[in-house]
Amino acid sequence: MLRRFIVLDMDRTLLNTEHYGELLMDAFGLSDAERKRVRVLLAKNTGSNFDLLAHVSEGRSVSVDQVKESMLKKSKETLEKLLLPGVRDLFQVLKETRDAHGILTTGTPENQSLKLALLRHVLGESEVSLPAEITSVLNKSATFALDHWRPRQKAFYIGPVLSGVRGGCYASRLIMVDDKHGNLSTPHVQIVALHVPVTPS
Repeated sequence: MLRRFIVLDMDRTLLNTEHYGELLMDAFGLSDAERKRVRVLLAKNTGSNFDLLAHVSEGRSVSVDQVKESMLKKSKETLEKLLLPGVRDLFQVLKETRDAHGILTTGTPENQSLKLALLRHVLGESEVSLPAEITSVLNKSATFALDHWRPRQKAFYIGPVLSGVRGGCYASRLIMVDDKHGNLSTPHVQIVALHVPVTPS
């Protein structure tokens, strides 16, 4: 039984989603005019789990693997900008405390998988050291409270995909970190919700 498990959101919590969008447009070779249109579209859909990959890849013959390879070839300094301020420090602390943690991200599998691959690459993590689950659930904390709480064990069940543990594991407390207040609304006393404000600092 874990004392606690930390559930991390990805977009605008760990990952600079705007910078990801710029790198994606680079990889697909969008023109200046196309980039302007995409930026306007992104601004209108901020926080809505908009599938940018599907949008920019429509009608183009470039594969996702080619796009991933192109993005990973960017300079270390360029890729480092994918991390929001403090993220590298956060993962250093998690290594020191050895707190169990995983990423729970909402969106389409292909788009979120690409983001996860880039994030792990920049952090020097693997699928084993940084497990992640892609979901369609919006209010993550309420869903955990309703679906994952096991009264008999007095703990939350964390599945194998999110926990990285075969068969899953149990945690008596959850710490949920997200940029959206709506994903953190739950009355469950064993869930600690930490809101990350969306600001440059």
